[in-house]
Amino acid sequence: MATFAICYPDGRIQSVRRSDEAPEECGVSADVPEGGFYVDITGQSTFDELGTMDILTGYKVNVKTKKLVKIKASDVK
Repeated sequence: MATFAICYPDGRIQSVRRSDEAPEECGVSADVPEGGFYVDITGQSTFDELGTMDILTGYKVNVKTKKLVKIKASDVK
């Protein structure tokens, strides 16, 4: 099962999706916001065990490294 996060340019996660197909095959690029990107997190056990809403509300993406980082309570607005 493929898991990927669609992100805004600043690293906030717009949505998290799971699919039997790879991101390229299911057309995820069309859903990426202007200037945004997506990150494939398939096979990363930390995220495979979490629900999509837990990833969406508890993580953001480091724009430079394209890796998910846990949101600190002080980061929540």
